[in-house]
Amino acid sequence: MTQRVYIAGHSGMVGSAIHRQLLHSGYQETDIILRTHAELDLTQQAAVDEFFQAEQPTHVYLARVGAISGSVIAHMQSSGIQCNTVSVIK
Repeated sequence: MTQRVYIAGHSGMVGSAIHRQLLHSGYQETDIILRTHAELDLTQQAAVDEFFQAEQPTHVYLARVGAISGSVIAHMQSSGIQCNTVSVIK
């Protein structure tokens, strides 16, 4: 089975570092799944379910979650993203 890696937050500091390290470690660009927030809203469970069903990543990095800080609403969004993503992984 080919390993496919999804990096949530690939354009941020942590996510882009993970992306570079994976490429440096021998992963091909085709093995790395990247989506912008406009392409995949991780706060929407149905969208997350559909994405994971279609892409079937074997590894997931939630680098995007670390970028959310500040208000109570931001914290709740971060928790929602984690819950939506983890609930799909079985």
